[in-house]
Amino acid sequence: MAMDSTNLAGGLSEADVERLVVGSRPTGGGWVRWGRLAPMVLIGLALGLLLIMPADASVGLQTVPLLLLMGTVGVGWWFGRRLRRVAGLHAQAIQAVQMGQWDRAEPALEQLLAGPLEPPGARVSALLALGRVADHRGLHDAVVAVYQEVLSSPADPAQHQWALAAQANSLLLAGRLTDANGLLDRLRTAPLIEPMATLAALAGTYRDVQTRNYAAAVEQADRLADRARRHLGFRAAYAYGLLALALAELGCDERAGRFYDCATRLMPPDRLAQRYPELAGLDRRLAPAESPL
Repeated sequence: MAMDSTNLAGGLSEADVERLVVGSRPTGGGWVRWGRLAPMVLIGLALGLLLIMPADASVGLQTVPLLLLMGTVGVGWWFGRRLRRVAGLHAQAIQAVQMGQWDRAEPALEQLLAGPLEPPGARVSALLALGRVADHRGLHDAVVAVYQEVLSSPADPAQHQWALAAQANSLLLAGRLTDANGLLDRLRTAPLIEPMATLAALAGTYRDVQTRNYAAAVEQADRLADRARRHLGFRAAYAYGLLALALAELGCDERAGRFYDCATRLMPPDRLAQRYPELAGLDRRLAPAESPL
């Protein structure tokens, strides 16, 4: 199914994401394979010619092995340059995403994923970074597609688990509740490692908030809050915010206020609402933490 190209946040669009996912798929041969194979072939040909070449061979024929060896140097130089470029763009994109520098990450990913990308591990980590950027832009259907591509690619178990947990959250944000329910049911019994287990629990809590099953959302509120604090860093604010909303809806304003204070110490109310629209206006019901500035 073709993706909508709309992006209200500007920058990367859903059409861009689809183009990068499809365009970065490895081709049959692959430049990494040929870059490693070509020098060996050229050297083999040069040595073979030297062994079978007659002593009275013409000057032109005698220069062929030399030309082949020079070609080996040229291919090696090109291959090394290509590897350095890919490694540089990859490092730049990953670092920018980790620091939340989305405008810096986008052009690096655009160049990195513009054509077939190898080795497979570099492509998977670049796709995960692309998913983070698209998620920041609010392109939730595109995020689902990116993570589905990761799940269909060779990757280590932790990368697949991250894709599953993040995909569940994006399905909910995209309004695809039925698909999200099926995935969350799978994740409930999956042996997830951290922080993916906590991300999956957070997605389950958001599903309960979306469906207004507030009692289920706060059933293990303290446990989720503790896990989020230990494993999610500043993103623990999302867990605190959702728990605060559920508790407020249940009339537990004092406890809700404590969670909301924790949430807004990590993230301002507008950023919480940007992530989860259900949190918009909660700062009018509960007091956010005072800014230290």
